[in-house]
Amino acid sequence: MSKPLFTILLLCSALFLTACVLPSHAIRINESLPKNAPIEKESVVTYARPDCPKGECSLQDEFIVGHSEVNTADQRQIEFYRYSRMTCDIKKVSMSARDYKYYVVWHYEGVPYRVIEAFCDEKSQEFRAFLLDDKDKQRKELPVLKNSGEWVIEVK
Repeated sequence: MSKPLFTILLLCSALFLTACVLPSHAIRINESLPKNAPIEKESVVTYARPDCPKGECSLQDEFIVGHSEVNTADQRQIEFYRYSRMTCDIKKVSMSARDYKYYVVWHYEGVPYRVIEAFCDEKSQEFRAFLLDDKDKQRKELPVLKNSGEWVIEVK
């Protein structure tokens, strides 16, 4: 194969691959930690699953979403990505991206004790997040801040 033809083929391949990148944006959880919080025995898992309005989904329908975690003295940041445009507008987002619910699950010594459920609400076309706490069996809505390039959920 001649050198100019190989160069053109390589350039076309690179352009093709860059055109196939899905849009994405970060979802970040900012968790306030009490002073000297014993987080050594805690772990956090993030996963996504299709919405199951009739409860038809099984545990096999969920998949782990990789996340990064940064701990400081008074805050833990958990960040993962949603592979879609940064909107819940049904005209701008694919059906599959709208239908996914995202979960952040905190475990203490392997036992889950707190969950955040986040999703695009079809009625309001907004991204909403709820804290589900095992201690008091409450479901509390959390504010979702929209910064440039990410959605931020504050947990106090």
